[in-house]
Amino acid sequence: MGVCLEAGYGARAGEIAAQLAVHFERGGVVQRAVYYWQQTGANAARRNAHHDAIAAVTKGLTLLATLPDGSERTHHELTLLLTLGELLMAAKGMGAAEAGEVYTRAHQLCDQLGETPLRFRVLHGLYRFHEAQAQLPAAGALAQQLTHLAHHQCDADLMLEGQSAEGSVALFRGDLVAARTHLESCLSLDAPAPPSVPPFRGGHHLRATIHIKRSKPQGSSCGIMWLLQPT
Repeated sequence: MGVCLEAGYGARAGEIAAQLAVHFERGGVVQRAVYYWQQTGANAARRNAHHDAIAAVTKGLTLLATLPDGSERTHHELTLLLTLGELLMAAKGMGAAEAGEVYTRAHQLCDQLGETPLRFRVLHGLYRFHEAQAQLPAAGALAQQLTHLAHHQCDADLMLEGQSAEGSVALFRGDLVAARTHLESCLSLDAPAPPSVPPFRGGHHLRATIHIKRSKPQGSSCGIMWLLQPT
């Protein structure tokens, strides 16, 4: 039944991803079922139905675990975990324990795979979790890893992410001089070209966040943001 429906819809099969996922799961075609649960999650995320998206991606991960172990399954699991981590942070907050567990597992998979372009996203997710938990030593170490990895890959957009992370941790530590240095480095990297990484992540826009951290709130008596302004 699933094969017939998939063929009938052709390029529009993603529109009935949930229906196809159920049919393929019941038919024991696990790989196709996992694929369509992932599609179902993506469809729900576009509607901001985060809890539905989380449920769909979780089903995909559960089914994926029944497949034989190997690098292909590991890579697919890592991709699903990154999707799930971002959904959990959007729905429950960046410091949600479930999100921390997901990114910790993703980090373990990165170590198994070795060099992978997904490592930066994994480290960034872990950094956000630890910062939200006020675990600043761990968050700072991860932010430094982000900057180092961005340097290694010679990617200006990733460098923007890394410098922003280091600046944010410095700001929370109360090290305003270091925070200003990192955030001004971000602005120098803030080119108008389309970024190679999604500008929205975890419910915020990176470039807007950088400017907010450097700006003085109108009517605010708090001096922290003011100290970050250019002299």
